[in-house]
Parts: sequence; C-alpha cells; structure tokens
Amino acid sequence: MIAADNRRAVQSAATAFLSLAAPTAMLGVIWPDVRERFDQSLGALGVAALVYGLGRATTALSGPMLMRWFGMGRAFVVALSILALAVMSMALATTWPMFLMALACVGLASGPIDSLSAGFITTIRDVGSSGLIHGAYGVGATLGPLIVVAVSSWRLALGFCGVIVIGAALVALRNQQAWPDITPYVRKAGSRAPFAPTALSLGAFSAFVGMEVTTGQWAFTQLTEGRHAGDALAAIAVALFWGGLSVGRLVLVRPSVRELADRVGLSRLALMSLGCVASLAFVPPELTVVSLAFAGLTLAPIVPTLFASTAARVGADHAPQLAIFQLLAAHLGGIGVPFLTGQLVDTMAPSVIVIIIVTAAATGALLLGAIERLPIRDSAPRTA
Repeated sequence: MIAADNRRAVQSAATAFLSLAAPTAMLGVIWPDVRERFDQSLGALGVAALVYGLGRATTALSGPMLMRWFGMGRAFVVALSILALAVMSMALATTWPMFLMALACVGLASGPIDSLSAGFITTIRDVGSSGLIHGAYGVGATLGPLIVVAVSSWRLALGFCGVIVIGAALVALRNQQAWPDITPYVRKAGSRAPFAPTALSLGAFSAFVGMEVTTGQWAFTQLTEGRHAGDALAAIAVALFWGGLSVGRLVLVRPSVRELADRVGLSRLALMSLGCVASLAFVPPELTVVSLAFAGLTLAPIVPTLFASTAARVGADHAPQLAIFQLLAAHLGGIGVPFLTGQLVDTMAPSVIVIIIVTAAATGALLLGAIERLPIRDSAPRTA
C-alpha cells in the first residue's frame, strides 16, 4: 500500500505521467495523416521520434536543479504548463519544421517530469507507487491511439491531448504543497557506484524502454504496411499494448501481484514479452491485438521494479545518482531504437520492425538475468 503521506504526491506524478504519454503514444497512429500533410516519407517517423527523444533527453537530468529552484510541486506545475503549450502548438503547426519544433518542446517539457518522478520513486522505494505512476503513463498511452480512432482529425486529437495536460497541470497546482521533503542528490568526493550493477542497470533501461517506445510507435506501421491490417484494428492493437502495460503496472499496488512477479522473475517475464512481439510477424492480424496486449502485460513490472529497487543494487548512497543516469539511459534507448527503426524501414521493409523489437527484448532479458544474480546491497525499505 502507498503511505498516506505520499498519496497526493503519487497522484500528482501519476496524472502528469498520464498526460505526457497521450500525445507521444498517438504519434505512430496519426503518422499517415501527418506525413501526407507535410509530404514526408514513411521512415521520417524515425526523425520525428529522434527530435522528441533528444528534447526529452536534454532535460532528463534537470530534476535536482529544478528542485533547488522551485521545489518539487511548483516544478511540476511549470513543466506541465510548458507541455500544454507545446502540444497545442503541434496541433496548430502548418509546416513540417513547425511541427518538429513543437514536438521537440513536448520532449523538453517531458524530461523534467521524468527526472523529478525518478528521484521521488527512488527515494520512497515503493514498487506499488512506482507501478501506479508508470501505470498511469500506460493509461495515457492507451488513450492516445483511441482518441485518434474516435475523432475526425489528427489536429483535433492533439487538441484533446492538450486539454488532458491542462487538467494534469491543475492537479499539480492543487497538490504542490503535498510533496515530501527530498534533498537533491549531491555526489560526495571520491564516491563511485559499483561498476557491474551500474552497467547492467543502464543497459537494461536502455533496452526495455527502447523496446516499449519502438513497439508503441512502430507496431501500427508493422501491422498496416507489413501485414496489411486495417487502420482501426492496428490502432486498437497499439492501444491494447499500452493498456497491457498500464494494467500490469497499476496492479503492482497489490502485494500479491508483486510477490507473483518476484516468483516468476523479471527475466522470464521479459522472455514472455519477447515471444509475444515476435508473433507479430506470423500470427493472423486479428490475433495481434491479443499478442500486443499480453506483451504489454508481461513487460509491465520490469521498469517500475528496476527503478524502485535501485538501492538494492548499488546501495542507498549511490541510488539517487544512478536513478538519474538510469533515466538518461532509458531516454537514449527510447531515442536510438525508434530512430534506427525508421532508417531501416526506409532502406529495407516494414518487416524489419519486429526484428529490431525482438533484438531489444532479447538483450534486455539477458541483462535482467545478470541483474537477478547480483548481491543485494541495501534491502531496507524506505518511506518519505
């Protein structure tokens, strides 16, 4: 259960994550209309993902600085206000450069939300809270493609996302005094985190976030261009992938679910997810909705658990620093893998999408196997 003192802070972070997920999750689904409007190639989605990812990575380390300047609560309000303006600018863009500039600003505003939340999750060390916050991202990512299906244009869909972000900013404004007192991390002279756990953690975050983002952005193209599925079916399949992630993370608030995930093991869950995404290459398109939903469900516990257990791998003294670098590694994976996918789609064929996703999943599973064999350095739970 979530500590009573942290509930409003978790609520604020979760709402922020939901709002920043929706516009990025719909990017792959609105892409056919966007690329036609701005006369771009199919693979240019990789360029759009790169621009967004670079913007998000640029501010991914800004959390400690923003905490010193504004405090946690006010920093969330500022970031969400900028995010709302950026999403609305995407909806109103009239040229390709304007669209890319607005998308970069969406990334720039998303990075601080990531950074602040990572510090919060690492400090309170609660898998349930981590699952709830990351699960809310899945809720937003599920809503994004469904909004596109429900409305008449990509501009209107982005406009709806802008309204969602404004709502999240109002929640943050109401809860800005509810955050626990978190001291920004300052590295001690001569203090270094252990190398092997650090390297394995960074690799795992890069692989799994790269897999998540690539699946969310490129599965629609794989299904429509590579498997000739209908647009509505493909959009629903993508929404169910994010829905599986969302449900799998939200239920982590239940101790029985966390215990089940521990018994199965993160590396086995990763292998299950790998099998599901691999099936996109050969199962009938109608069954891909099941494959993607189960892929999201089995993938769900991995990132929240890795974040919440950071101190167990490197010790409490090094956990805040590693949390920030894990976030940066996640962004690099979320940038590099989708961008590489776009380059290969333009030079090869949409079928390469599944190969890239499976490779990222296999890499992550191997790294998780090594992480599970690491000694526990700090097992004491902590609350703020």
